[in-house]
Amino acid sequence: MLLVRLAGADGAQGLFQALAASLLVASALVAWTAARPTRRAVAADAAGLASIVLVGLLVGAQGAVGLGVLVAGVALLAAGVAALARGVRVPWAAAGGVGLLAVVAASTGLLWADALADRVSPETRGLTRLEVVDHDPLLALAYGTAGHDRLHEREIYGRVPLASSTVKLSTPMATGLRLARIGGAALVLAVMVLFFRRRRA
Repeated sequence: MLLVRLAGADGAQGLFQALAASLLVASALVAWTAARPTRRAVAADAAGLASIVLVGLLVGAQGAVGLGVLVAGVALLAAGVAALARGVRVPWAAAGGVGLLAVVAASTGLLWADALADRVSPETRGLTRLEVVDHDPLLALAYGTAGHDRLHEREIYGRVPLASSTVKLSTPMATGLRLARIGGAALVLAVMVLFFRRRRA
């Protein structure tokens, strides 16, 4: 209901805000489930993620496959980082928070890409900036799914230099796959840590 109400509130921007809020809430639940998994919680998270795609399409989102891959990639990032944190003995509640923090960091890449680029050599600034925004799921969600011009939002365009430059934006599918690779690598590391912990026990 929240998704439908927000999506109908203000066209493309309302749809983007609804999808973004739903995705971040779902990611938080996935992260805490990964830190302390139960069958019921896993099933509920899977249903919640699927509903974002289904309801999103019903209210005007573009590209079912791309949206699905993006949602799955964000969820895998949250789960993988949370599982890895849990594997190195971070308490489960804090481990879930670490997983969510990874998603928030990626989702705000547009806001800190320029600051990071300024800290590297001039030769690699463009590549660094592009690498950060290519992992920003909300940027891909805005343009590739909701049809919303996020770079020209008043609060972003006025204070983010990147917004006034020419940038080739990543698609939802490409961004989702990038995030999935990171999340998958974190899950593999978590399994390895658990394996070695059990061998030493």
